[in-house]
Amino acid sequence: SLDGEIEAANPAMHRLLGLEADDKDLLGMNLQEITSAAWQEADVRAREQILLRGWCDSYRKEFRRADGTQVPVSIQAWLVRDAREVPQRIMCMARDITDITRMEAERDELQKGLRQAQKMEAVGQLAGGIAHDFNNILASILGYAELASRRLGDGGDSKIGNYIEEIHAAGARARDLIRQLLLFSRAGRNESRVQTLSPLVQETARMLRPTLPATLRLRTQISQDLPAVLVDAVGLQQVVMNLVINARDASSAHGEVKLLARQCLGRHLRCASCHEMLSGEWVEVTVGDQGSGIADEVRERMFDPFFTTKPIGQGTGMGLAVVHGVVHEFGGHVVVESGSGGTQFRVLLPAATEAAALRQLSLRGEGFGGGEGQPVMVVDDDAAVANMLGELLRSAGYQPLVMTDSTQAAMLLEDMATPVAALITDQVMPGLEGGELTRLARRYRPALPVLLLSAQGSALLTGEADIPVLAKPVQGQQLLGLLQQLLQQPPWQGDRRTPDAEFPGTEYVEG
Repeated sequence: SLDGEIEAANPAMHRLLGLEADDKDLLGMNLQEITSAAWQEADVRAREQILLRGWCDSYRKEFRRADGTQVPVSIQAWLVRDAREVPQRIMCMARDITDITRMEAERDELQKGLRQAQKMEAVGQLAGGIAHDFNNILASILGYAELASRRLGDGGDSKIGNYIEEIHAAGARARDLIRQLLLFSRAGRNESRVQTLSPLVQETARMLRPTLPATLRLRTQISQDLPAVLVDAVGLQQVVMNLVINARDASSAHGEVKLLARQCLGRHLRCASCHEMLSGEWVEVTVGDQGSGIADEVRERMFDPFFTTKPIGQGTGMGLAVVHGVVHEFGGHVVVESGSGGTQFRVLLPAATEAAALRQLSLRGEGFGGGEGQPVMVVDDDAAVANMLGELLRSAGYQPLVMTDSTQAAMLLEDMATPVAALITDQVMPGLEGGELTRLARRYRPALPVLLLSAQGSALLTGEADIPVLAKPVQGQQLLGLLQQLLQQPPWQGDRRTPDAEFPGTEYVEG
């Protein structure tokens, strides 16, 4: 009727509402009695349109079924008049759009995931680029601070020595922040190997207990028969530590933080940071708290770098960003389950295959060593870094040949009259990159020891198993110790007669 009373309904309407086809209870009811409260205003506006112009635009609403559940419908309605054009009643057609609504929700979720993935990729590329440039700046700051400290010695001005220590400490903090950026951008690749999670998680739990309030309980449940996974131990421990610290901050003083490690059969799960749908068997590390849960507006941004809900000075906003970068670097995902009873962060990692082990490099250097006047070529397009490395080598007794142009460096390496005992080169440079310069150096001087420097992590694979890579900003003692090891090793035993794929039509010659 014109005032909303149901005068007649077909069997399909009865089925839509969960009623028997011959149920008379529906007749005489007002339309608002079967309409969800949130949608009654839409009915009022639609009725005003119908009475004004004889029909209304199609609109959506929800009906309340007999069992109390809601069913989404699409409504079309028009005015029925008698022969004298006097309005009599409203004819309404309701279409069940449950399937359409579900597909639209899935489409929206996919689009949301795509936008999130694109955002994370763009921010990751930006973070990686910023980290590369900042690492070069930090390399010269920390390097010159170390040189100044060595030059000052034990008998120098103690106040100046304290100033230098503060400079070095500030630079070290900046270096750690840059490493977090690299982990987020997935450019700071660490050494990874196949190993079981149980000992790593147990060791991390032991380290974390002193950082938690005495009244806050850390409950661990770690399975001992977990499949092996391909991980970097330091990266995984950083993931667990960040999650436990977040759980600590979200919990009350007398709450509980749980740390679990187990196998998981995941079905219809969605990664909270990349929004990919997941299924299959995983090795799971879960950190849970008993806090108030995560607000919807926070969930949208919680993996963004430098986003934090903590007060100024109590968080950098890099914790979950690092979790995202490290976990995805190992082929894993992060599932977040949050509600009023607390939050669980579930880190899912794929079980490793036998062929997943990576080559590992020994980058430990002990002591500064004596250069004994040996000529060492240094190539870095950043003049400040190149000069700092030159000063470092000179202070250790070497004769540095400092170059900022990799193409000119290649020409000098080709000139056998130029003595070079070892080559230290940056990885990313205009002209010839470090890898290309290395291959040319090995072509001209097959026995030449080479050390690569990279502002994007310390595990780049160069194609040569004997070439170590140090992460910028380098530590002077580590670089000098490693250089000494390289100079003391037997000459590189490459096949000098095998044509280099990079230089077709050429071959190595003796002498």
